[in-house]
Amino acid sequence: MNLRGVTRLHETEKALQSRMWWELIGWLCLANAVFYVSLFAGELYLAWSSLKIVPTLSGPPSSESPLLAVPSPTSQPPPMGEPTFVPATPSLFEAPTPAEFVPPTPTATLVFTAILIPSPTPSSAPVAVAQPVPTAVPPVTLPPDTVTILLLGSDRRQGWTHWRTDTIILVAVDTKGHTAGLLSIPRDMWVYIPGRGNERINTAELWGELGKYPGGGPALIKKTIEYNLGLPVHYYVRVDLQGFVRIIDTLGGVTVDVDCPLSDRFPDPDSPTGFTDLDLVPGIYHLDGKMALYYSRSRLSTSDFDRSLRQQKVIRGIWEQGLRLDILPKIPELWQALSDTFQTDLSLEQVLTLAYLGTQMEPQNIHGHFIDRTMVTGWRTPKGAQVLLPNHERIRQVVAQFLAPPPLDLVWAEGARVEAQNGTDLADWTELVASRLRWQGVQVVSVGPADRFDYQESLILDYTDKPHTSALLARILYLPPDRIQRQLDFSSPVDIRIILGRDFQPCHR
Repeated sequence: MNLRGVTRLHETEKALQSRMWWELIGWLCLANAVFYVSLFAGELYLAWSSLKIVPTLSGPPSSESPLLAVPSPTSQPPPMGEPTFVPATPSLFEAPTPAEFVPPTPTATLVFTAILIPSPTPSSAPVAVAQPVPTAVPPVTLPPDTVTILLLGSDRRQGWTHWRTDTIILVAVDTKGHTAGLLSIPRDMWVYIPGRGNERINTAELWGELGKYPGGGPALIKKTIEYNLGLPVHYYVRVDLQGFVRIIDTLGGVTVDVDCPLSDRFPDPDSPTGFTDLDLVPGIYHLDGKMALYYSRSRLSTSDFDRSLRQQKVIRGIWEQGLRLDILPKIPELWQALSDTFQTDLSLEQVLTLAYLGTQMEPQNIHGHFIDRTMVTGWRTPKGAQVLLPNHERIRQVVAQFLAPPPLDLVWAEGARVEAQNGTDLADWTELVASRLRWQGVQVVSVGPADRFDYQESLILDYTDKPHTSALLARILYLPPDRIQRQLDFSSPVDIRIILGRDFQPCHR
């Protein structure tokens, strides 16, 4: 082959190689374009789904209250039947029909939820991937004669189109045993909202309203709790900030025990400075509506879990104030006067029956439970939101405790008379201790100073051998068992004497 032929062959090979490289680059560009178009389509779908809510449930739930009969249907049936109490007198109830709860059936549609994919290099960005609709938690069978009521408190204000549900407490009332359990659900818990996807539970009510879910926001948050906790919800009561203040003021305020220091500042248009400071030290306080609201909502120096505890204390305070005022005969008048401060699917007759049941309860038979920090894991979503992932196994345990009747009250059977004394020259917390003990069913007959004021350690002196009460007192006061001293003296005017020493601290978080 001559030199010219060799040169042409070499040029031809170069041209072919160049063409191959250009084709490879073209295919890479095409693949890259397809990837970004797909990613953009996914983001577009997420944006569209955040504006338009299409419930996956074709109709309202069919489960019925286990306590009450279902009324005749209306043109817009609520997701849970609105039963009616039918006792001849408030103290008589017919045996209920067990509730049949059918868990929502997930659709075949995928809900796109952004999750973080582990990356081999720190610089890689998180990728959004499609996740199937999670399986509903198996339904929980309620004990016989139990009715559940969902208490909702929101930060909704007039004219607001977006709000959040700050308070979510489920109440289970045993209508025959005259007991009640309270279960606080953290507002930032990450749950599946039917027809919406995975979001904080405190947005369920909002999306139910905006998406015109059958029965509105309360119906959707009821269904969300059923789906994620397995607990059927029969009724709801919803109140906003101003309604809460009016209700508390109408009752004449509430008394609460403050165990831990609490400081916060709230905007207040009625104050000359434009704000009001909340500054409480341990003690017993009678709060008006505004201060009760601040006490319930504060989290500047605490957490959402502490706030849940305070909210349950306010509910107990409302119950206690109602008993003090003999409020039962006044409920119809209050219902009329406060009807614009709350929304509920309970009738006045049902409220009267539940109020009567409340008068038959002892403080120790109202027990509080919490989905606390041991039952959730903190997680940051790809959009930067701090949420709480539920541990369903641990939550299942607290749900069982929430529905269980109180254990055999051995403390009540002992009938111990207890006295609390302050053995220091420091702050006198005997009244606070006495109030805490009474809520546990302990009979506190007196409080006062001790025989001297230099006690370094707190003591429990058992004069008449009441071991169950002594052990309970040690647990309530966070004292080790060796602080219980048995000094038999059957001539003592009290069975057990508590002496608070310098080591006593009312706050235990």
